[in-house]
Amino acid sequence: GSDDASTSQLRPTQGTFLESFSKEASTAPADFDVKDRWKVVIPANILHISIGPVYAFSMWTPGITTSLGVVGSAPLDWTHSEILPVFSAAAVTLGITTSVLGDWVERSGPRK
Repeated sequence: GSDDASTSQLRPTQGTFLESFSKEASTAPADFDVKDRWKVVIPANILHISIGPVYAFSMWTPGITTSLGVVGSAPLDWTHSEILPVFSAAAVTLGITTSVLGDWVERSGPRK
């Protein structure tokens, strides 16, 4: 009765964005070959290595701005305003790349 109606409203309809968050979309089928799971390890690590520097950039900033002065900035060290465009370019590139390639990854991901 009413329980079926309320649970069907919570289930995403097929072909919608929310369907990709369902349990069925995130688990391998019963006939999935276990040996195939290793095919995703190297691409996943490459992805994390390429995304990580953008999030870890603030960790590198003190070292970049005091590389010659060690404890404090030396006259030839880079300033924050000189290294900020590098971070900005990396962050913008990451955003553009993920928005452009996101649909392609969903269509041709490791589970296809």
